[in-house]
Amino acid sequence: MIQHIFIANRGEIACRIISTCKRLGITTSVPYIRDEQNSRFVQMADHGIAFNDSTVQSTYLSIDRIIKMAKEVGADAIHPGYGFLSENPDFAKACETANIVFIGPGHEVIRWMSSKSNAKKGLLSINVPLIPGYQGDDQSIEFIRDQADQIGYPILIKAAMGGGGKGMRRVDSAEFLSDDLSAVKREAMASFGSDDVIIEKYISNARHIEVQILADTSGQVVHLFERECTIQRRYQKVLEESPATIADDSILQKMYQVATSIAKHIGYIGAGTIEFIYDEDSHAFYFLEMNTRLQVEHPVTEAVIGIDIVEWQIRIANGSLLMPQDEIKRSGYAFELRLYAEDPSRQFAPCSGVVKHIKYPVIDGGRIDYFIQDGDLITPHFDPMLAKLIVQGSSRAIAFQKMQFLLDRFVFFGPQTNLLFLQRIISDEQVMNGTYTTSFLDHFLSSDWRVSVQD
Repeated sequence: MIQHIFIANRGEIACRIISTCKRLGITTSVPYIRDEQNSRFVQMADHGIAFNDSTVQSTYLSIDRIIKMAKEVGADAIHPGYGFLSENPDFAKACETANIVFIGPGHEVIRWMSSKSNAKKGLLSINVPLIPGYQGDDQSIEFIRDQADQIGYPILIKAAMGGGGKGMRRVDSAEFLSDDLSAVKREAMASFGSDDVIIEKYISNARHIEVQILADTSGQVVHLFERECTIQRRYQKVLEESPATIADDSILQKMYQVATSIAKHIGYIGAGTIEFIYDEDSHAFYFLEMNTRLQVEHPVTEAVIGIDIVEWQIRIANGSLLMPQDEIKRSGYAFELRLYAEDPSRQFAPCSGVVKHIKYPVIDGGRIDYFIQDGDLITPHFDPMLAKLIVQGSSRAIAFQKMQFLLDRFVFFGPQTNLLFLQRIISDEQVMNGTYTTSFLDHFLSSDWRVSVQD
C-alpha cells in the first residue's frame, strides 16, 4: 500500500493532491523553491524539501533531482500532477528504475501517446476516426506543401510532441505555409526538443469534446462521461463544462465507446483523457490526442460524477479494481473557469508582483482550487494561473448563475488578472445559450468585450 507520496509539482494542483492524501491517511512531501517556503502547498504538506536553485529546468524539470528528493524523504510513490514531468516517459521510467511507484500509466504508453504522429498511426488498426492530415516522417517543406495542397486549406500545423496549446498554428493559404511552418518548428524545438510536425485539416465550425477515462490493472476501462472545452484562447482552454452542449446524445455515446477502446488497445492504466474535435456541419467527430495524466479541468467531472479522480489514481496504483460502468452516474451541470495573473489588454501577457489581498467567495455547489494567499509573490518563473473556479448546479442556468455569483464577489488586489475578461465571457449570450464553437473567442476578442451590460 502507498503510504508516502512525493508530489513532483507545486501550486494549486499540489494542494489538490494533498487534500485527497490527507483524507486517505497518506503522508505527503513537496519540493519548493526558497521564495515559496511559506506558500500554501508547502504549509499543507507533511514535509517540504527546498531546491538549491530557482530555474524551472534545474528544479521541477530535473528528473534526477526529483528522484533524489523522493528518496531522501522516503516516499514510495510519486504523483506528477500536470505539466512539468507529468507526461515525460523518461521520468516514469526513472521512477520504475528507482522502485518508486509512478502514479500514472507505464512509460511505454506515455511515450507512445506523447507523439501525436505515433499516437494516430498506432490507432489506425482499430478504426479510430482521424482528421484528414499527414503524420509521416518526411518533414521537408516541399513534401509538407504537397500534403497540405492535397488536404486543402485551411490547415493546422502542430508540433508532433506538443501539448498545452504550444507549437500550433493555423495556415489559411499556401503563401503563408513556409513562414508558419518555420515558426512552429522553432517553437516545437524550444518547447519539446523536437521540431517534427503533423498537419491536419482545420475544421472551422467545431466543438472540442474530451472523455475522461479510468483504467485498472485488470484491463477494465470505464468512462466518466465528457467535458466540453470548446472555448479556447490560442488552443488553451478558457471555459470547461459538463455535460457538453451537443444535442445528439448518440454522438457522445460513440465518443465514449471510441475512448474506452483506445485505452484498452494501448494497455492504459490510471486516469487519462481522450480528446476529440466535433464538426458541427458534418456531425462527424475525430480523435485529436490522449492526455496521459490528470487534467486541469478534472474538477468539472468530479462535480457531476461525485467521485474523487485523484483518489482513484492512487487506488488504481495500489491495485484496486474499478466499479462497473453502470454504477457511474452523472447529475447536474458544472463549469470551470481559470483565473490568471495576466493582462488581457496586452494580449494576455503574464503579470507578476505581490498579492496584497485576496478573498475567495463561498457558495453552495461552489469549489475553488487555489494556493495564492495574501502576501504571496507571483513570479514570472511559473504558469500564472492563480485559481480554478468550479460550480455545480441542478441545471445549466443555475450553474451559470452560481459562476456569475463567484466572479462578482471575487476580491483581488495585486497584479493584473483576467477577472473582468471571465465576467464578460460568462455573460455572453452565445455562451449562456451553449451555441458557441471554437471560433467564438476570435470574434469575442475582436469586439469591444470590455463594454458589458453591467457598465
